[in-house]
Amino acid sequence: AHLLSLMLVGAGYQVDCAASAAAARALLAKHDYAAMTLDIGLPDENGMDLLRELRNSDAGRRLPVVVVSGTDDPGATELGGALAVADWLEKPIDTARLLDAVRRGMAAAPSRRLRILHVEDDVDLGVVVGAQLAGLAEIVVASTLAAARAELARQHFDLVILDLGLPDGSGADLLPVIQGLAHSPPVLVFSAREIDARLQAQQAVIATLVKSRTSNERLVQIVREMTQRTALEGVAEGQKVKGEG
Repeated sequence: AHLLSLMLVGAGYQVDCAASAAAARALLAKHDYAAMTLDIGLPDENGMDLLRELRNSDAGRRLPVVVVSGTDDPGATELGGALAVADWLEKPIDTARLLDAVRRGMAAAPSRRLRILHVEDDVDLGVVVGAQLAGLAEIVVASTLAAARAELARQHFDLVILDLGLPDGSGADLLPVIQGLAHSPPVLVFSAREIDARLQAQQAVIATLVKSRTSNERLVQIVREMTQRTALEGVAEGQKVKGEG
């Protein structure tokens, strides 16, 4: 597993490694992955059982899977094909074939829908912005600092739209939290007041907009540009490959 992970990391992928089926389930519940490599010989159960479970779930039905196995059992290979395996690799692993299988699987998979966290306590504005951005991404609204922290801990976001004036504190308090994430999303400050120059200089903040001087159409245009950039960056900026075994 360590060698396989090194191969993928060396090719520019971000990799999470699970040494058991139980660990794999925990990671799959927490993250959206671009692809998965699966060793059949897991210590706690047969990898094919995990694959069957994955294919029977909504979240895992279309996840590209590359099986790595120490067996050349033709029956197992045939079963893997029935479960939509991108490729079946025997050990020792052929690095070129592994990388090619991962790329092909990811290219054939449907693009992951982008997710935006909108931190905003104005309910009406949240509804309006959400409606206008619905075609670009999934919008999650958090009306307080506490709710935003909970969402950031629970799931990955591709962009955060941040209001500074929140009922339980300043939205600026979220910036260190966001920067501390393993894969921190860019932040668009959209607030009624100007952002402090020191906050503007923080790495997470990529743009600031003042509400009174920004139309909803301009906001949507800027978010569209940002989300398109995120989509083009693809694997290098947020998608990950999970390796097991």
